[in-house]
Amino acid sequence: MALPLNLTMSPFQKLVWTGEVLRTVDWLIPAFQTVAFTETLARAIEISPEHEKLEVLRESVAAIYSPPYLAAMYLHRYIQVPHISEFANRIDESFRVFFSGYRSAAVTLMIPVLEGVLRKVATSANRNVGHGTKGLIVELEKLVEEEKSSPERFDERLFMFELLLDFMRDKFLKNTDLYTGHQNFNRHGILHGVFGDFDEDLNFFRTVMLLDFLLLILIYRRLAFVSVFTPAATDESRALAAEYSNLRPVSAPKLDSREIVVVKLLKRIGSHMMENPADYPEFTEAVQKNGAEFAEALRKMMFQ
Repeated sequence: MALPLNLTMSPFQKLVWTGEVLRTVDWLIPAFQTVAFTETLARAIEISPEHEKLEVLRESVAAIYSPPYLAAMYLHRYIQVPHISEFANRIDESFRVFFSGYRSAAVTLMIPVLEGVLRKVATSANRNVGHGTKGLIVELEKLVEEEKSSPERFDERLFMFELLLDFMRDKFLKNTDLYTGHQNFNRHGILHGVFGDFDEDLNFFRTVMLLDFLLLILIYRRLAFVSVFTPAATDESRALAAEYSNLRPVSAPKLDSREIVVVKLLKRIGSHMMENPADYPEFTEAVQKNGAEFAEALRKMMFQ
């Protein structure tokens, strides 16, 4: 499928397109991330060969969920809001375990956190979801219905909630016998010992993505009164980020910065456009440019 770079698309149409592309790699439109970055990531994934898509995603989100980001979110968001703060020690432990190289342990630690936070969200609304996982799906269905019927309904937010519901119901909480997804990211398969091969960076990043989404739900339901923007780094968060970074094995590959990842994504998209100019008639002028001029023209198109 050709990359649908279309200047006539509305912001909501772009959001839907982005969500549908990310759905193919078991990813959501992440909370607390810019639309421009997420859309660029989706475009790069969409034009990549099938065998490269997950690696494009992994490399990109590793730059998002980096030690500085996780440290700032931990200190200035997670431990400061109800429900999530009750799992603060386990969240920090999961982060430390992950950066130490033990991915399966990090994923396993985070799964009860996600369940526990969602249960507490339901309890705060006087709803009992029981001890199984079916009630968790019902709670997410209620979230979607609340947004649909709200006088303050926001279609972009509704679509993101629908994506979350689909992901939790059809992937993460799906009956293991019926599960089809990437890298065995399935709660039952992991905790019941059905899947032994789930120690992937992306599975840890998926748990953090879901944790951020739960924080967004707390903000939406006025259970947490914090900014919807990523917190700025502080001396305290820099110190914690250094602790996380120092846990990484010496042999671990160097983490790219967000800026470097953006450049890589733009180069990937640009190369595809240069190789397939007929697919992009509205960008003929940009495609004909070379070097830095092309990169700048492409950047303006992607981040308009």
